[in-house]
Amino acid sequence: MEDYNIFMCYRDSSSALLAGYIYLELVNIDPRLKIFYAPKCIDYGDDFVEKCEAIAGSVSLMIVIINNQFFSRISDSEDVVSKELRSALKNKDCKFLPVLSNDVDFRETRLEQFFSEEDISRITHINPIRFTDVYTFDTGLLRDPILEHFGISKDSVRGNRHGERSHIATNNKGKYFSDENNNEKRRLLQQQALLLKYDMPIYDKMIEGKKDLCVLDLGTGNGSTFMNRFGMRPEVKKLIGIEYNELNVVHANEQYGSENVAFYQGDVEADDFIDRLEEIMDENGIEAFDFINILALMSHLKSPSKLLKKIRKVCSPDAQIFIRNIDDGLNVAYPDRDGAFEKALDILVRCNSSGYRFSGRELFTYLKKWGYSDISLERTGIHTVGMTQAEKEGFFDVIFKFVRQCLKYELEGNPDSKELQRLTAWLEESYEQLEDEFMSPEFFFHFGFIIYTAHI
Repeated sequence: MEDYNIFMCYRDSSSALLAGYIYLELVNIDPRLKIFYAPKCIDYGDDFVEKCEAIAGSVSLMIVIINNQFFSRISDSEDVVSKELRSALKNKDCKFLPVLSNDVDFRETRLEQFFSEEDISRITHINPIRFTDVYTFDTGLLRDPILEHFGISKDSVRGNRHGERSHIATNNKGKYFSDENNNEKRRLLQQQALLLKYDMPIYDKMIEGKKDLCVLDLGTGNGSTFMNRFGMRPEVKKLIGIEYNELNVVHANEQYGSENVAFYQGDVEADDFIDRLEEIMDENGIEAFDFINILALMSHLKSPSKLLKKIRKVCSPDAQIFIRNIDDGLNVAYPDRDGAFEKALDILVRCNSSGYRFSGRELFTYLKKWGYSDISLERTGIHTVGMTQAEKEGFFDVIFKFVRQCLKYELEGNPDSKELQRLTAWLEESYEQLEDEFMSPEFFFHFGFIIYTAHI
């Protein structure tokens, strides 16, 4: 049995999402943290209740996610949560780190019905961390007390398991997506083709029958995907693309620029971005934008919520938005017997150029927060079911060439990193096997491309 030292204790589906999120955030920050999260750590054939109870009694730290239903069946001796909690309490060396939903008050829970005063003091002695929902929960609140509990220096651990939020200029990240990077340029063309059949029915539904639309594309790259989606549409009057990388802007204007199509260099996170955008609108005779298009940009921003707030200022009353981004929490590879696919995808969180890997889950909250209406979750990803062999080959290349290229780019910037060297060697050794397994008829793969639409 693996030697775990942290146990995730929670009840029902409403807490399971948060538990999974916490697990993913913490599991790779330091090899000394061995976290037991049942969905990831129980093997086929194991007795679920027996293993949970045994591990709970052996760890030195239990993270307890407590909602208003947590203690509802705690008096039932056969209840798995009751077994986990009581098993941990028998271990006098185990500490408890409670995470409470906002509707829970220990003073009103009457824990004395179920536990001794000593046990209650152990469960509640640390000031509980509060959460509203998984989308806004800051796992950094857990990180420091956990590291302190195990005597681990903050300086010695890795960053956020999902990748760090950072400005596009951080560590020269923007250069990776420049037209100078021919490998990424070719891969993006493959991605453009792969996602076309998923994007176009949504675009058709949104803009068919409209006319004289002014469309703004944020994070437009070299303009190829933007023009592929909108360049020939009769409903469109003006197309404006904003891109951080100057070389991409030059190439976009050379390839597509016209009286009705223009591309500009701009930093969407700059304080004066809206002022700059209004100048561009005046230059092009645009009073307001009728459609905002944002593809794969949000994971490369320091403060994506602010962009969705301020962009409304330049939109018409009936404007719409199409926004697509990734969320690695929706990635599924099966069968993945030795965990190779999970390991390969986890490489992305170590690569600055890959951005924040769980951005997709935040989109609804941001849209709702800033007053967008008719919010619709159009897709949660794409999968291999029903794909032709050629489509599967393209799908594999889009995802795993990105892993390969990001890792290479990261290693070029950190040539002395032993971890990056080790991962590079492993990926090169495993790449052909990954591709063979991916292409097998019985293999299932789902990747989290999330698409939302809304009225602005």
